[in-house]
Amino acid sequence: MEAVREYGFINAKVRAMRSRFLTEASFRQLAATRDSRELASALAQTRYRDAMNGVDPASVEAVESAIERFETGELLVILKYAKSGSADLVRLLIERYDVERLKACLRLVHGGSAPVEPPAGKPLVMSFSEQAVAAAGSFREAAALVPDADYRKALESSAAEVEERRTLFPAELALDRTLFGRIWKAGQSMNSRDRGIVRRLLGIEIDLKNLDWLSRFRNYYKLSASESLDLLLPNGSKLDAKALHRMAAEERIGDAFGRVSAGTGVPAPEAGTGPAAIESMERFLSHVLLAGARRAFIGNPLSIGSILGYFYCLRAETRNVRTLFTARRLGLDPHQAEAHLVL
Repeated sequence: MEAVREYGFINAKVRAMRSRFLTEASFRQLAATRDSRELASALAQTRYRDAMNGVDPASVEAVESAIERFETGELLVILKYAKSGSADLVRLLIERYDVERLKACLRLVHGGSAPVEPPAGKPLVMSFSEQAVAAAGSFREAAALVPDADYRKALESSAAEVEERRTLFPAELALDRTLFGRIWKAGQSMNSRDRGIVRRLLGIEIDLKNLDWLSRFRNYYKLSASESLDLLLPNGSKLDAKALHRMAAEERIGDAFGRVSAGTGVPAPEAGTGPAAIESMERFLSHVLLAGARRAFIGNPLSIGSILGYFYCLRAETRNVRTLFTARRLGLDPHQAEAHLVL
């Protein structure tokens, strides 16, 4: 009875929202548009009508802002109807957008220049002032303005390294580790059925995050092998952090394709080596995550499955929309654009 009270209505709501996702055929039609303006016009004939209204398709910032508003608007609707533990998890999924806004404010501080105009809007579920953080005189002053104790502690603990390395990456890493830790903890406080769903889907995203970090560690920050391993997120679903780190160090990421694909229904690409293998693994894991999200809708409707499945399907869809705008700016042909989509 408790599961019925928590999930009965929200499950029906989310499944109705799911019916409005863009289809593969729709994405192929969008990929065939000639430029960003034609793409925006075509999107205006879909559920992105309101999101694209008045947006300059030639502006990367305007398009990104419009897509993010669409994403968060969908999640705020779900939060409105979610209850109990599911509401706590949805709030944390929305919190990640506020964490990205906090990072953007910190970049302004770190860059040493005041914003031309104050950041627009306000955080969705967190309580910090974007204007105050962006106008802070130093990184440490900005960190002190963050009311949430977990995130403030993460920033303060990274301050010395930020100053020593003269890069904001340690702070961004600390914020991400705190965010994923909070989401994981919330998932583990749920019932056994919901815990399994959270572990499976969030774990694949952790795999993706670790791959992204490994690439940045090696190519941009020149961190040693031991430093990189210590910074990876725990609780990955398909790729154990130690094994992943070892394969990356030996440029054998392709060795993991077969293991990751087992039981997913997603065919593994051919194994490769070097940076190309990491890029291929990232695309492959994105397909695995989308397949897992879609399967979450098939399971018990009285679970977190439909909510978390919707979140990751939504993220995949908006990722594809962003990819198409990038493809139009780069002048890629339809086949080249489609190759970068996760469908």
